[in-house]
Amino acid sequence: QALAASVAAAHAAAAAEAQASAGAGATNPVPVDAPAPPPPGDAGIGGLFGGDSDPGPPPTAVLPAQQPPQLADSDAATRSPGRARRIAVAVAVALALFLVGVAAWLVFGGGDGEGGAAAPEQPGEDTAAAGPEVGSVQEVAGVSYTLEAAEVDESCAAHAYGRAADFFGATDCTGLSRALWSGEVGGRAVVVSVARVRMPDTAAARDLRGLTDTAGTGNVNDLLREEVRYPGGPSRLESAEYASAVSGPTVTIVESAWVDPSAGGTSAEIDRIATDALALPTPPLPEN
Repeated sequence: QALAASVAAAHAAAAAEAQASAGAGATNPVPVDAPAPPPPGDAGIGGLFGGDSDPGPPPTAVLPAQQPPQLADSDAATRSPGRARRIAVAVAVALALFLVGVAAWLVFGGGDGEGGAAAPEQPGEDTAAAGPEVGSVQEVAGVSYTLEAAEVDESCAAHAYGRAADFFGATDCTGLSRALWSGEVGGRAVVVSVARVRMPDTAAARDLRGLTDTAGTGNVNDLLREEVRYPGGPSRLESAEYASAVSGPTVTIVESAWVDPSAGGTSAEIDRIATDALALPTPPLPEN
C-alpha cells in the first residue's frame, strides 16, 4: 500500500506540473509524452487506484486554416511572356504595313481613280532655271519690260569690239548671255540691252569690268549691233547710258536708250533705267 501511494502521488504531482506549465504557455497545447489514459475499467496499477473521476480526452491544439498562396498580377504576367511578345510583333508588323501603304499612295496616288493617271507636274525649279522666254514680262522699279530677243554663246571673242575684243582674245569668257528688253517710261519707249559675261575667275571678271567701265575702250556687243531686230525697236542704241556690276566671276553690263531720242526723254531718266535694269534676267549661261 505504501508503494502504491507513492506512485499515485508521483502521478498527481506530474499532472499538476503539466497543467501549471500549460496555463503559463500557449492555450490548448498539444500534449507531448503525456501518459496514455488507462483502459476502460482499469482503476490504476493492478486496480489499486479506484475512483470515478474521468480525466477526459487530452487537450489538442487548433491550427489556423491554410490558405493557398495568391499570385500577384506581375507573377501571372511572367507566366506568359511568349503571348506578350507575339502581340508586340503583330502590332509592329501592322504599323509597318500601314506606313508602306501611305508611302505607296504618296508616290503613285493622285490619279482620277479610273485610269490611274498621275497628277500633272507643277512648274518648279527646272522651269525657273530655263530663264525668261521671249514675250515674257518683268517689272523692275515700277516699269514693265518685255523680253524681245535673247541669245546664249560659249565664247565672247566674236561678240565684242574695241579693246574689249582684244581682252577676250587673250582671256576668253566661259559663257555669254544677252537679252533685249523693251519698256515705256513717261509715255516714251525705251530699249535696254543686258549682257552677262562669265569669266574663268573673279580676277578676270574684275579686270573686264574695269575695262568696259572706261569710256572709249569698247564693250560686249549688244544684240542690235549684231543685226537683231524686234517690231517697233530701233536699229541701234543712240545716246545710251551704261551700268555694270560684278558678282564672283560674272559681270553684268547694261546699256539703255530712248527708242526715239527726239521724243523728249532726259538722260537722267535713261541713266536711272540702266541702273535699275541690272536686275533684269537673261537666259542661263551655258554649262562649263
